Amino acid sequence: MNIGELMPDLEKLMAARPDLILTREQRDCGKSQKEKMYDHIAPTITLPFYDSWRNHLKTVAKVVDREQEAYDWLQRYDRQSTIIRDRLRNKLGDESVLVIGINRGRICVYGQRNLGAVLYEDLQLAVPKGVAEIAHCKEVTLEQLEQYEADHIVLTSYKHDGSAAMDLAIREQIDSLSARTAWQNLKAVRDGSIHSMYDSRHLYTSYNSWSHKLLLEQMERLLLSDSSKGWS
Repeated sequence: MNIGELMPDLEKLMAARPDLILTREQRDCGKSQKEKMYDHIAPTITLPFYDSWRNHLKTVAKVVDREQEAYDWLQRYDRQSTIIRDRLRNKLGDESVLVIGINRGRICVYGQRNLGAVLYEDLQLAVPKGVAEIAHCKEVTLEQLEQYEADHIVLTSYKHDGSAAMDLAIREQIDSLSARTAWQNLKAVRDGSIHSMYDSRHLYTSYNSWSHKLLLEQMERLLLSDSSKGWS
């Protein structure tokens, strides 16, 4: 049930008669007046925006009385990430990996949060120059990408609205890159080390435990298999 993001439909939410409401802080502003009304509908738990995804999982688990399940899940995740990290290190060594988001006429570099939490923390992949200074993501021009030179580039979506029209726009944007000199001059492009997951919408870019597990497994497939290279 979609109740809206910036201006939630409280009547629709009230009609659902929830026992508990889980929400999160807005990144740049406090709760709206409508959001403050959540507590009048049902007990509300707010996840701090800048808290870690692991703490988010533990908080939710505690609220729904599933703390042991969360602990077990994190144990399995850490074992899995260690295995994949070792395999990637054996193949890539200190080769760096950059994630670029594509939108209609816009490009971003993904930083330390979301995908970076998996790539640069859990998998301990080498961080391209300049990426350590990006907290979440940063819009850049094509020409500015050379400032984040990397051995491998992973392409994904950026601010995808979920529409088929955006799917098409992203594909057209990616196709147009091949004719640009600034793109052709990037090391990863010259070496043929481009890996595509831009058709995933935001399956891997969300900051939560399930997305991170999926991304962990996707990185294993993309970076350990030469057949994953290419971006057409």
